[in-house]
Amino acid sequence: MLLEAEFPPDIRVENEALSLVQSGYEVHIFALTFERRPELERWKPGVWVHRKFISQQVFKKIHISILKLPFYAAWWKRFVGKSQVRPDALHVHDLPLARVGKALAQKWKLPLVLDLHENYPAALGIWEHSQTRLGRLFLDIPSWRRYERDMVAEADRVIVVVDEALQRFRTAQIPRDKFVVVSNVLNLDTFPLQPKAAQVHDDFRITYVGGFGVHRGLETAVQAMPAILKELPEARLILVGSGRNLTDLKELALRTGVSDRVTFTGWVPFEESARAIQEADVCIIPHLSIEHTDTTVPHKLFQYMYLRKPVLVSSSLPLKRIVEETGGGLVFEAGSSLDFSAKILQMARSGYLQKWGEAGHRAVVEKYNWEKESQKLVTIYRELLNG
Repeated sequence: MLLEAEFPPDIRVENEALSLVQSGYEVHIFALTFERRPELERWKPGVWVHRKFISQQVFKKIHISILKLPFYAAWWKRFVGKSQVRPDALHVHDLPLARVGKALAQKWKLPLVLDLHENYPAALGIWEHSQTRLGRLFLDIPSWRRYERDMVAEADRVIVVVDEALQRFRTAQIPRDKFVVVSNVLNLDTFPLQPKAAQVHDDFRITYVGGFGVHRGLETAVQAMPAILKELPEARLILVGSGRNLTDLKELALRTGVSDRVTFTGWVPFEESARAIQEADVCIIPHLSIEHTDTTVPHKLFQYMYLRKPVLVSSSLPLKRIVEETGGGLVFEAGSSLDFSAKILQMARSGYLQKWGEAGHRAVVEKYNWEKESQKLVTIYRELLNG
């Protein structure tokens, strides 16, 4: 596996590696380290992590050049190629390293699996570094779209995270059977908490857990609070996490007069964020409906549902589909603080919080869990390696 990040942690990569080991494979993950972690480490039985140091400052400048300049891709090829490992297959996590994987797969005559964690070209348009002068020079989004199309055509299998992610490849005349949907669902064996019985607190808790960014729609939730507090004065919005628009969100809460009812926790350890979900009355995912969010699904949705929390999600396509299918909560019009506040008040008064929470929990236990989803990943390798 090639991973352009520190490892661990990465929930998706961890789940995939452990499932492959349980099916009889040995997994070697080639990853970066910004902290001079050990160059070679046995992370778990059957999973080895090979690391190459690069300073974060250099990485931020160099990795966006992979389409324009040859040296970063060559650096990765040397890193993997000089290892004593000679794999039976290559698994590239996300788009940037696809050309490295392709070159090595051709050299060693191996099958190549491209694992697209997200719609990378669409993500480039909203990431902070893409707005810098250097970013605008190197992150030519039409070039990245062509690169993605070319790499998808070259790979033996392509993994995407939701059905909606397939839409952009339908016009490229790439066979549908090349694609496999392996979603960001919950691993019930490793998730640290068990569901509690449903409860409603005196201070009605509306909770979000995860990264911040304008595309995540948290402004919508803050802007909805005055209308919510007018009818539900005990309500509290709890935002667990951080990101580049944290200061803007705090200023927005202050301007709208709700700063005393909006809690910003900052980054917290994973188990603490899970406990924040456990203590919520309603959990939210207020994503804007844009190309990036309409072609991916956040892992936290399944955390919410497993912990029996009724969810309010935006009309971003995958979120809407899953919540309407499972009956785990309600959907509001993305970007509409008016509809957000109306749906929160509807949920608070409905008497259905427990019913929605139970429906979401049941959907995760029966369908949206890693034990079931991992079978599709293992099948890919059985087909490629065993015929």
